[in-house]
Parts: sequence; C-alpha cells; structure tokens
Amino acid sequence: MEPDDQVMAGPGERRVAEAAERIVAEGRPRLHRTWASLVATALLGGIDVSVGVMTLLFVKHETGSDLLAGLAFSVGLIALLLGHSELFTEGFLVPVSTVIAGAATWLDLARLWVTVLVMNLAGGWAFMWIVMRAFPELRSTAAEAGARFVEADTAWAPSASPCWAAASSPS
Repeated sequence: MEPDDQVMAGPGERRVAEAAERIVAEGRPRLHRTWASLVATALLGGIDVSVGVMTLLFVKHETGSDLLAGLAFSVGLIALLLGHSELFTEGFLVPVSTVIAGAATWLDLARLWVTVLVMNLAGGWAFMWIVMRAFPELRSTAAEAGARFVEADTAWAPSASPCWAAASSPS
C-alpha cells in the first residue's frame, strides 16, 4: 500500500475525494463554455437578480413592508436557480477547484469571471432601466432603498460598533 493510499483509506476521506471529483466534473463545463453560452447565461443572471429587485420595489411601494419586500426579492433568486444562469458572486469554489485540479487554466477562470461580471452588470442595469422607464412611480422607492443600503454600509464599520469602540478605547 502506497503512503497516499493509506491517507485516503477511511470512509470520510473517500467521501471528500468523491466530493472533490464532483466539483471538478461540475466546473469543467462551466469553464469551457462557448462565448455565446457564457454571455447568454451571464446576461440572464443579471436580469434574474433584477427581477428580484423589481419585485422587491413593487412590494415595498405597495405595502411599505421591508419584510415582505425582502421575501419578494427571492423571486429573482429562484429564477436564477431554475434558469441555471451564471452569477458572478456564486460558486467560486467550483471554478477555482477545477483550475487547481488541472482541468482548466487560469485564463479560463479569468475569462469566466470577467465575462460574467460584465454581463451580469449589463443585464441588471438594462433591465432596471426598462423597469424605471416603465414604472416611474417606483423611482422614489428605488432611491430610498438604495440610500438605505449605502447608509447601512457604514453601520458595519468597526468604529461604528459600540462593542468595538468600548473594547478599543483606552481605560
């Protein structure tokens, strides 16, 4: 028995190896898609998320409820999953693992990430432009929601946290 065989002898190790093989098998086609397929799935990924934003805005505008609006956003995520669209922020483990396993190159990974990022943004911006033109009554709701997210970002800064401030203040 070789040293590597001894390391991979247990059932847990075999399951990890099988999971790694499944990840690489899933990543290989994603990294070797045609340009047309990659652009189309990435463009639809941006549109799918924008559908979620649109439903969020409609529900927030009609009900005023942040909770219901947040739940409505899931429509876009469901569309994303059902459509097997490509989203820039999802599944980083799969393509990176595929490259590390030698089943694709770093150039393939860069092609995937750049194309998906650009097309997600293009699809999302284009769809939301159409929504804002078609439903001008949603503009104030969109501006309010956007401002809340921008302002909420500062709440996560360590200096804004009372616990962090208390822990870091000289006593």
